[in-house]
Amino acid sequence: MLCKEEDEPFNRENWIAEKKYDGSRVKIVIDDGIEKMVTRRGEEISHKFPEFEDVEVEGEYVLDGEVCRFPYTTKTGENNYEPLYHINKSNEKFNKLLFRTNQENEFKIDILSEKMPCKLVVFDVLKVNGEDLRHTELENRVGKLEMFIDKIKEGREHFIKPKQHTNALDLWQKVKDNNLEGLILKNLKSKYRGERSSEWRKVKNWEETTLEFQEYEEHNKGITMENEEGIRVSVLGNQSKGVAEKIDKNGSVEAEIQYLERTEAGKYRQPTFKRVVK
Repeated sequence: MLCKEEDEPFNRENWIAEKKYDGSRVKIVIDDGIEKMVTRRGEEISHKFPEFEDVEVEGEYVLDGEVCRFPYTTKTGENNYEPLYHINKSNEKFNKLLFRTNQENEFKIDILSEKMPCKLVVFDVLKVNGEDLRHTELENRVGKLEMFIDKIKEGREHFIKPKQHTNALDLWQKVKDNNLEGLILKNLKSKYRGERSSEWRKVKNWEETTLEFQEYEEHNKGITMENEEGIRVSVLGNQSKGVAEKIDKNGSVEAEIQYLERTEAGKYRQPTFKRVVK
């Protein structure tokens, strides 16, 4: 199930919140071990993650989740994995994950599995031993997911099941305080749908800034502004016409944008136009 975007978190009866992970969405097919990992584009990628070959699970499952990378080094220098509350925004981690999912060379795949190990974040279960659970409520499926975790014989360290919170506003404060990616809101009464649904909603932890743009180019959805630093931000729909007119008239426009993080190279991750300042 895919999420619709929400501007602000909320507390409601029968809704829970989970921390948002930035990974590659996969459907995981398990028959004793991991049989398939299929992306949203239909690509089977389990062979690109040999670190999961030791997984042994009692039973057959189809899971919804993400393959994610979030390594860190302890004070002793030992490689380990970040505690869940310290998985902060990082474009570098996602780029390394893309590097792994796009890799085809078998020799490099084996090396990357050791140098850039990943984990599987599992947050829903669609089938258990041939029984289709998609028509059942999330509350029931969560229980089945707990059962799956208990049935893992080998490779438990490869899996993360997000903690569920009943107070989304408290979790949102932790997200803000620790510069995390965002959170996901889920209706416990929701049934699984293979499309975007308002029963699951994502709230991203945006930052805001004001930039000046001097140029733009038109396309079929609106315009893309660009400034002297090479920062490009799209303006879509009807508002693009007014922004273009201001640049034509004044030679530039000041716009407020929102973004997830500023990279070491000075780029803005996922920049989005909000409004014209002047």
